[in-house]
Amino acid sequence: MLGTVLTVGGLLWGAGELRAEYRKLEWQMRGVSIILRSDMPADEKNRHIEMIIQPSSSWNDVKYLRELIRLFILEQAAGSLRVPLALTLLGVLLSTGASVWSLWV
Repeated sequence: MLGTVLTVGGLLWGAGELRAEYRKLEWQMRGVSIILRSDMPADEKNRHIEMIIQPSSSWNDVKYLRELIRLFILEQAAGSLRVPLALTLLGVLLSTGASVWSLWV
């Protein structure tokens, strides 16, 4: 039972972390889109956009854009899923151990 709870808990926690990050980024990008479509001057647009979200790259990154996107995706997955994956792994190990033990006993 504990193995199932840990496994499901880890998976739900991981899904919740990813969903929260997605919602936050989606909201920020909507704000950026609204500002870009506005009639304010370019320097004011940039100032407002940076109040919503700080850029994580520069124009020098364009040459290696694909590699940077892949790196950012992997960083996000590794950072968000470390604890949930550990709980899931522990749950699977406990469930397997309990199943083997119940056959033995």
